[in-house]
Amino acid sequence: MDPTDNVIPFPRKNQNLGTMPAPQSIDEVEETVDIVRQVHIQQTLEQVIPMLFDNFALAGFQPINEMEFLKDGALVVEAARSFLNKIYGMQHPLQLIAENLFEQVDSDGNLEVSDKVKIVITPAQEKS
Repeated sequence: MDPTDNVIPFPRKNQNLGTMPAPQSIDEVEETVDIVRQVHIQQTLEQVIPMLFDNFALAGFQPINEMEFLKDGALVVEAARSFLNKIYGMQHPLQLIAENLFEQVDSDGNLEVSDKVKIVITPAQEKS
């Protein structure tokens, strides 16, 4: 570039960056938005959940054998994921359980686990 030239060239797009093509339909736009939301939820959980369990440990709730509590911890994570999905208007299987598991006990909005709910868990049939 000539030092006497005062024209700043406009940056050119590099076509070889491997960027995603622009969406071509409203369905592709919605799918892209859902992907961005899922990534946002996952990144948020990866940041917040370790802090939650660290705080439990600081309060004295540190399991001796963490493998014994792995599924319980996974349930906590999925409950948080369900909550975040609901904020975004996205479905999660635990939303149905949360909707039916709790009942309001007073006008202040306090909840308790309903004694009218029966949860039946059956093993999934193996595909052959």
